[in-house]
Amino acid sequence: MAVKKTLYIQERVSKRTKRSTFYVRIPYKDGTEYIKLFAEKDYGSRQEAYEAALYNRDHHMKKVKQQETAKKQANFTVFEMFNRSNVLIMRTKGTIKKANKRFNTYIRNEYGTQNFREIKRSDIINCLNAAVKAGASQATLSEVYTIWKKIFQAAIIDELIDASPADYIEIPKSRKPRAKRDVTTSYATLEQVIQALRKHSSHQPRHMYDTEVIIKSLLVGYGTGLRPGEVLALSRNDIDFEKHIINLWREVGSDEENLVTLRDTKTELSKRIVPMNELVETVLKDLCDEVVTDLLFLDHKGDLFNTNNVSNKIGRVCKDEGIKFVRYDMRHQFTIDLLDMGTDTKTVMELMGHNNLAMTFSYDRSRIKDKEEAIKNRILT
Repeated sequence: MAVKKTLYIQERVSKRTKRSTFYVRIPYKDGTEYIKLFAEKDYGSRQEAYEAALYNRDHHMKKVKQQETAKKQANFTVFEMFNRSNVLIMRTKGTIKKANKRFNTYIRNEYGTQNFREIKRSDIINCLNAAVKAGASQATLSEVYTIWKKIFQAAIIDELIDASPADYIEIPKSRKPRAKRDVTTSYATLEQVIQALRKHSSHQPRHMYDTEVIIKSLLVGYGTGLRPGEVLALSRNDIDFEKHIINLWREVGSDEENLVTLRDTKTELSKRIVPMNELVETVLKDLCDEVVTDLLFLDHKGDLFNTNNVSNKIGRVCKDEGIKFVRYDMRHQFTIDLLDMGTDTKTVMELMGHNNLAMTFSYDRSRIKDKEEAIKNRILT
């Protein structure tokens, strides 16, 4: 079969009938293509079939160009492009939920109904400066700026614009005072937290059950230094009571489809083997005896706990009782205790599942008592 080509038109000549068929093939940017056939036998002559193919090609190319022009002139609002960014750019449900909160607080009222094409670099800077005046933290300012970048990134993906006004903007400094917080805790403080949780739990069996599971997760976290989500993802198959170890490879978190789900650990180095002490082993043995499911830390309905909801519950109870406690401080204390004992830093890093030693050392901040001791023992000259 002989083949001849012109722009977006391909001719095929049948060896049997000696007649031509013209294929109009126009590729689209998304990887698909437009195809239409024009056979000589349908048009009476090769020339008429060819002219019909030419007309179809030119007509379709003009239509495509008009559609592209209309798309480039489309008047989407900032709010619409924000929603579009949540569809086009892969992020977890938890990240999207947080972004929605920041957008509604710092962007939507002032810019939500505005045509996104009218947004200038100065508008984004003004938005960030307004957030500074509203008392936003440095982390929040970074999140607001990221939202603006994602909005215009989505517009570029959709080929609505060629460049983003959100590029090359320096995030202003937050004016929110950041008081240094003592990140240490103790087992005595944990016992106070446990008592407070039981005190504030209703006497309904389902609430009491959930409270006891949360308490057990705190005890395991204190004894192992695991991240909260790592504790809540433990199953009986992860625990080897003969070797006294936990094989850690996943955590509770969010992904692109679920707000609460099981997923791989934070990093590859977070997949690790953690030895159990007597406290942890006792708690986990009790759980293995009490529950019939493979997963050990499920609520009364058999669902995974939402780590943020658990933290918020603990925070409310501690605030009501005047207890200074943050669940993540147990992880800091675990690192501090091991380093104070003279444990090799690489061993501590591996137990914590850190990517590097710098992260491990960042957990070993000077404590209030150390500073008091330094001032007390200062030699005056």
